[in-house]
Amino acid sequence: AAEADWATLGYIAGIERQRDFYQQYVAPLVKKNSRVFVIISDALRYEAAAELRRYLSRNTNGEVKLEAMQGTFPTITKFGMAALLPQNTLEINDQLDILADGMTTRSLTEREKVLCATNPHSAATMYNDLLTMKSAKRRELISGKEVIYIYHNTIDAMGDKAATEPKVFEGCRDAIKELAALVRIITNDMNGTNILLTADHGFLYTRSPLAEGDKVERRILSGEIYESGRRYLLTAPEATADFLLPVNLTKEFG
Repeated sequence: AAEADWATLGYIAGIERQRDFYQQYVAPLVKKNSRVFVIISDALRYEAAAELRRYLSRNTNGEVKLEAMQGTFPTITKFGMAALLPQNTLEINDQLDILADGMTTRSLTEREKVLCATNPHSAATMYNDLLTMKSAKRRELISGKEVIYIYHNTIDAMGDKAATEPKVFEGCRDAIKELAALVRIITNDMNGTNILLTADHGFLYTRSPLAEGDKVERRILSGEIYESGRRYLLTAPEATADFLLPVNLTKEFG
């Protein structure tokens, strides 16, 4: 049933979707006149989030909940980051950029613009920038703001490069420590009480190198390929392949 849904819808029906994240989690808190901090940790897979939840439960006074949503295909940064923004429509343009309600979403400035289109009292910043800010600068950042997006990139930065890929578990440990410290900064220094922590995508891990027999070549696919990665191909709708799972993106992305 899941394979049939992916082929026709591009997602599994009946399971909450990543592209509804803002409407489901952020918007209700804003309606209650609550300031919302959203931390997006690139490639923080579910198991690492579960470990972080256990740590926060032991070391904070707040209530910590862990929930799941199904990611957007393909599970790579530019798709997941766009899906986590407020939007009614997601589109792919000719340059293969992801547009949220017609606005580009690749850079921090572009994402902040998308956030402000829904709620003008929004801001976006990078984890490293926030970390080096003095207290007064942090207070200035959130002054008059209702939605603050913070982007963190420890795991993906390590796992995405061949030289450091074997150290991805170390990256997870570092990320958990950094995210826990960031939560303390938000609660202690920025008076934050509503913190949503999520990811654009997770990661796959193999302990040993893939054998040649486990790999497939692009030529197994007949049809035009727009973009290729190590674990996905973006193709023309009519393209076919005997050994790949088709995912129809036309319902998710106009």
